[in-house]
Amino acid sequence: MKKKAVILAAGVGSRLEPYSKNTPKCLIDLHGTNALKHILYCLSECDIEETVIVVGYKAEQIQEAMGNSMFGMKLTYVYNKHYSYHGCEYSLALSGQELDDADSIVVTEGDLLMPLEYYKAITSNPAENAVAVRAVEINPQRSVVAVGRNNKVEEFVYDREHIDVFRFIKDKNLVIGESMQLWKFGGKGAKKFVELLDQFSSNISEEPDLRNGLISINLAIKDYPMEPVIIDGDNWINLNTAEDVEKGRNEKWLKR
Repeated sequence: MKKKAVILAAGVGSRLEPYSKNTPKCLIDLHGTNALKHILYCLSECDIEETVIVVGYKAEQIQEAMGNSMFGMKLTYVYNKHYSYHGCEYSLALSGQELDDADSIVVTEGDLLMPLEYYKAITSNPAENAVAVRAVEINPQRSVVAVGRNNKVEEFVYDREHIDVFRFIKDKNLVIGESMQLWKFGGKGAKKFVELLDQFSSNISEEPDLRNGLISINLAIKDYPMEPVIIDGDNWINLNTAEDVEKGRNEKWLKR
């Protein structure tokens, strides 16, 4: 079985200035490491053979820092030249060309920090399609919400304007928890996911498209619902603000 992963790392990270002014946010120093290096370490420990990194903003810095392999894992780069023009869904769609031969695909973002055991909880789960979910009080301005029924996630909901994600959820009883944006597709679900990515990238218009990276994921799980893997711990950082950077610099579970 060929196991691959995708890391979305093309964004500018404007909310992280001044840290991100001259450095991609996935490379911001966290007292001896950075988000991308930590994520790659965790993926390698989960027997991922190759990770596809979608780059854009200051792509050359990322490629120079990471090289073509790390922790014994092959690294492949896909360049999104429209990183400030098209959103995360386009970045994700571009990775499809490198995933055709994958039997299992892990998807995450380059600004998400969590301990190794969270990654292992997803990659070792017997379900072919799974997602890390926190059963916590939802922050309606920042959260990606997992909704579904019969203990299966059928949709992810996000408010790009950071106002109130619940305005897009008709039945709040279907809320399972907060998605940690760590997804796994396998088997037929993986093949369907790649097919959807290829379709999206081939049909992109010339107009700006700033939608988040949930479109193809949501389409795929209509046919192949995801197993929610409930994470009890609270060691999860989404690097959006200077406060998040400082928190990351103080976490002892980060691989240094």
